Amino acid sequence: MPLRRISSLLTFLHKFGFPALFAVGLLNMLIWRGWAPTSLEDFPAIAVYVMPIAFLAVTLWMFGPVKKVLLDEKNQRLYVSNFRKEISIPFSEIASVSEFIFSDPARITIRLRSPSEFGQKIVFLATHRFGG
Repeated sequence: MPLRRISSLLTFLHKFGFPALFAVGLLNMLIWRGWAPTSLEDFPAIAVYVMPIAFLAVTLWMFGPVKKVLLDEKNQRLYVSNFRKEISIPFSEIASVSEFIFSDPARITIRLRSPSEFGQKIVFLATHRFGG
């Protein structure tokens, strides 16, 4: 049986695309609008600077640790990749699996019995299921 991808196809976009988009938008805004507002009276301009920084920070916090995960049922292993390196984790190392449903796609956290090269927990984005 071939490997089955259990992480979202949009993992790469969430991990690298959105942070790059916010960073380029912030850089573009700083270049064309100037480096800083002149005073606190210019509050709308301050908000314009703060919002992309906040979006970038939240995006990095939410999607920075996500990994690509493949399932090999025949050999009972997970193949986990951070897009630079891939490791193999046997099913026997899985301690628990939990889901954070308030994100779309849902974030799945796999806690391991002992630390792997990516740490003791593996976070990935689930494939999207229409209709819940």
